[in-house]
Amino acid sequence: MVEGPRAAKVEELPQIVELTSWVFGFKKHGVYLDRVFPHVFCEENIENLRVIVSDGKVVSHLAIWEGWLHFYGIWLKVGLIGCVCTHPDYRMKGYASSLVKDAFAKLYRDHVDLVMVSGARSLYSKAGCVEAGIIYNYHVPLDTLKDLATRLDGLKVESYDGDKTSDLIELYQREPIRFRRSFEEFKLFADRAFLAEVEALSISVSYRMNKPTSYVALVKGFLNNLTVVEYAGSRIDVLKTLYDASENLKVEYVRFPIPYGDWELITLLEGLGLKPKTSQAPASLAILNPAIFADKIRPY
Repeated sequence: MVEGPRAAKVEELPQIVELTSWVFGFKKHGVYLDRVFPHVFCEENIENLRVIVSDGKVVSHLAIWEGWLHFYGIWLKVGLIGCVCTHPDYRMKGYASSLVKDAFAKLYRDHVDLVMVSGARSLYSKAGCVEAGIIYNYHVPLDTLKDLATRLDGLKVESYDGDKTSDLIELYQREPIRFRRSFEEFKLFADRAFLAEVEALSISVSYRMNKPTSYVALVKGFLNNLTVVEYAGSRIDVLKTLYDASENLKVEYVRFPIPYGDWELITLLEGLGLKPKTSQAPASLAILNPAIFADKIRPY
């Protein structure tokens, strides 16, 4: 018997973690997605874990996380969709499409303004999504940042620990585009740096005159490559922090994806002689109620 699309049950959570970790290739490295995304794969978010179940087995899954996005002084309710997958033995049955339709209906009921989807596939464009926009991908050699880093006297870079959570929050809240995160959610994000089985996320924070000025969060992949996944604060201090963190992690270059619109950081990198590879963001967007959305962003 096939059930769904529907909300998952608490007792199905281990099956969901097993399926998603296996399909997306994390399990073979000993990593499980409830440790990577603890705010998503948890009992508190169980209503937003949407599933199709066949004879008691979770065979298809879609995760939602609902929150708020600050966009240049305007707060928008957003729904993030990700970890959409189907067990290979159950594909070509329309399960993923059914889950996407179910997710959009739930987000509409929840009065979400903007849907943000991880990935850009026909599965999402058929549901009314468009590609998210332009990303500037920089390949940043450490040698390029060295001269800049040595000129920034008085800047101290430290590795993150639990006592620095408030510093991260202070820096993040200055960003014009940001998600609303509680202290507990920030701790969940930052404390992933200490998961022994992941050994991937590392965060470095810079200080000037004992005041936080920037932070950089980096993921060291399974192939020893390094990618910036989040940053905040003074853009020139971000580059110094990036240099120190990369040197400590013993890599020669960093992949630095920068969103369209961060002209200060783009200008700094191009001033160092770096040119990006421009690509579409690996994500999709949808506006569920255009009239309400347009009214909300009118001040912008």
